[in-house]
Amino acid sequence: MLLKLIGGCIVIGSGYLFGLSFSETYLKRIKELKLLRKNLLIITNHISYARMSLGEAMEEVALKSKEPFITFFESISKDINAYDSGTIVEIFANNAKKYLKGSNLTTTDIEKLIGFAEILGYLDADLQVKNAKLYLSELEADINELEADANGKCKVYKCLCTAVGIFITIIII
Repeated sequence: MLLKLIGGCIVIGSGYLFGLSFSETYLKRIKELKLLRKNLLIITNHISYARMSLGEAMEEVALKSKEPFITFFESISKDINAYDSGTIVEIFANNAKKYLKGSNLTTTDIEKLIGFAEILGYLDADLQVKNAKLYLSELEADINELEADANGKCKVYKCLCTAVGIFITIIII
């Protein structure tokens, strides 16, 4: 009986830790989206005010960013400056699949980022900046929505996973 009690406690504790892991992943996604917003704002400002080329702007952002975006923007900068890596959308898509796969960003977040690359393909810097500001406002809305739901979702993750642990414990005992 003592062994069952210890096993039950381990299962319930594991369920709680699993929920904690889910909630941490959710919060890390919000942090990464905020970092992405900051990086894209810097790129937009470099294009708008410093009149840098896209490759130079990406290189500057890579120097100031944090992982997983350092290698992502460095690689994009190198590919753009190589001139033989394809279109900007292809460069973004290939590097996103390669470097952002292990991040906490969802596939929808990455697809939206690749969509952002489509507007960077225009030759006119002013049009790039205007469209980038539109994307940044959409990203801001996504972040605000995630932050508004964060507290509730994190509690649900922890409670639900703990409840599953309790349910499994009841079945086993």
